[in-house]
Amino acid sequence: MANLLKLTDGIAILLILYSIRYFVSRRSPVHPNSPPIARTYIPWLGGALSFVFRRGDLLNECRSRYGPVYKLMVAGRYFVVVSTPRTIANATKTPPEIFQPLDEKVVMVVTGLSERLHYVGELLHRTAYIFVANGLTKHRMSPITVPTNKLLFSNLRGVIDKPESPDISISIPDFVNPNIYRAVTAAFFGTQYIPDTYDDFYSMDKGMFYMTSNLQVLCKESHRATARMSAAIEPYVEKALGGDIEAPVEDSSHIISDSLREFRKGGLTVYEVSRLLVVVIWGINSNVMQVTNDALAYLLSDPAIYHRICTDVRAAISEKYKDFESFLAADPNAIDIEEFAILDSVILETLRITSLATSFREVLSDTYLSGENGKVYFVQKGEYILTDVRGMHFDATSFPQPEKFIADRFMNGQASIKTRDFKNLRPFGGGSSMCKGREFAQYIIKMFLLQTIYLFDIVPGEYKPSIEANRSMTIGRLRGSPVMRMRKRFEK
Repeated sequence: MANLLKLTDGIAILLILYSIRYFVSRRSPVHPNSPPIARTYIPWLGGALSFVFRRGDLLNECRSRYGPVYKLMVAGRYFVVVSTPRTIANATKTPPEIFQPLDEKVVMVVTGLSERLHYVGELLHRTAYIFVANGLTKHRMSPITVPTNKLLFSNLRGVIDKPESPDISISIPDFVNPNIYRAVTAAFFGTQYIPDTYDDFYSMDKGMFYMTSNLQVLCKESHRATARMSAAIEPYVEKALGGDIEAPVEDSSHIISDSLREFRKGGLTVYEVSRLLVVVIWGINSNVMQVTNDALAYLLSDPAIYHRICTDVRAAISEKYKDFESFLAADPNAIDIEEFAILDSVILETLRITSLATSFREVLSDTYLSGENGKVYFVQKGEYILTDVRGMHFDATSFPQPEKFIADRFMNGQASIKTRDFKNLRPFGGGSSMCKGREFAQYIIKMFLLQTIYLFDIVPGEYKPSIEANRSMTIGRLRGSPVMRMRKRFEK
């Protein structure tokens, strides 16, 4: 009897699985122009486990087997994965009425809101995102960059603060992350009312991949850290919302003041605003910190080019500015000189290697997506478009030796950056999903590297950078914590 029950249970399970498979196939009929479907062995679930735990490896395997455009079943939904310049460009240019951006996911997991999530998300897009897009362009961002530069300088000078220890050993993440976070956050929000939330931010950021993947068992501490950040910010919000609605918030940037004013006009509660500000803080810090970590690690892994850059950077700053403070207060365009162009190439090469396939958008209506050589792909309502920029960035036909970090890959001679390679490089997305603060992000990464090179002599440790591409959010994290030895170049 027991064996019979086991047999009938097994048959029932098989029937259920085949029913699910039949149902899924009925929901998504094969169209003549449909991309090839990646083979999976578990109905409905498909490649969900690999998609969550080994996404980078899975996409590489599928791309090799099915080509640059294919469909992958993930938990009942098809993801149409695209990884060629034209398909990615067309996917990112498709209007939001057809391909809906999914950055609401971050808003949802960080705010924890459910009842008014759509309204709060829309308000965030219509206010803070617009203020960031307008206020952080190259010709308008000096009110943010100058205080950030000075705060960063103060933070970096304090890294080695004991006169009896002229040099220290420190990991790259410990050197980069808190110094960028505290400088950028203070420049946006002011130094008077926002408490130091770096430790909680770091815990939240470490778990963001699991939070957005709904792996609750792996991100409980990240959720708790998010709640602590929000609670710490609430007094700042109460003070800001309690004053004159048209008056700027004391000591904060115009971007934050304007956003808080619109949040108040929109009727948001103190709790909702505090949670939204956590989203803003994550947005202005996370990728900047990750790319800076990666860029510094890759730069130090090539001693010859690192020492060459040090010589050029130090000479240029000394010759062009009467003192370092003048350099910090200069217009953002001042660092776009030929002596610093190699750092732009370093940053672009870092973004090429570390950018991950994380930008996906829901298809709201059946449509066609143009690809290479006139090929057209049918995509169906309810599916998702996943832009696999990593697949494009590692295409050897566009980037020879794609696995290798080549610091001057994007250099045109010694003085400028190539533009012809940019059509195959999309580190900041594109179209309506283009990163709104990309110019500010690139500026801060470059300024951090410039200040580090000018202020310190660094002896890199024995470390060959490698990136964790499977469990990172948008930028691959360094594996391990590479250590470097640092010494101040100046005592004052």
